Amino acid sequence: MTNNSRKREDYQSLIGQYADPSSLAYKKPQFVDSHVTVGMNLLDLGTGSGELIELEKPKFDVLYGVDSEEESLRIYRRRFKNDKKIHIVQSSETDLTSLFQSARFDCGSL
Repeated sequence: MTNNSRKREDYQSLIGQYADPSSLAYKKPQFVDSHVTVGMNLLDLGTGSGELIELEKPKFDVLYGVDSEEESLRIYRRRFKNDKKIHIVQSSETDLTSLFQSARFDCGSL
C-alpha cells in the first residue's frame, strides 16, 4: 500500500468516525453545538483535515484550524481554499497567545 493510499484510507476512516454514534468524534460536534450562539468564533486545535470545521462552519462567523501535520493541512487547504471565514494555521506551538495575539475565540475544540 502506498503512502497516499494509506492517507486516503485513514481519512475515510476518520469521516466514518464522525458518523458512528459510539465514537468520540461523533460526540464532539454535539458538545460544541451545545455551547454555540450566533456570531461566535471557533478555534479547533489538532484540526486534521477539517472534519469538525466542515460540520460547524454554518454555525460560526469565523473558524480557525491549527495542526502540525502537513498532509492533513494539505487536504484542509484544498477543502476550504475559497471559504473566507475559515483560516488555517500550521503550528505545533503550545503557546497560543503567540499565534493569536489579537484574536478572540468563543469556543475551542481539541
